[in-house]
Amino acid sequence: MEGRNVGKREGEASKVIEIVIKKYKKGCSVKETADMLEEPQTLIKQIYDVIGQCAPDYNVEAIYKILLDKTI
Repeated sequence: MEGRNVGKREGEASKVIEIVIKKYKKGCSVKETADMLEEPQTLIKQIYDVIGQCAPDYNVEAIYKILLDKTI
């Protein structure tokens, strides 16, 4: 059951990252993206920072791993 929950969280996080990448590429600000997704600006800012480091290779899995390492 634990493995299933971890997989579900990873999937949800990956989906949010995918959407944030799309907004980033369109030139949306952190505030605009946070408002659209109803997520905290601090979270979106962290994702934007990592996306900027990974550009132009917007690999969702790599971005997720970097974010995970930063939060541990």
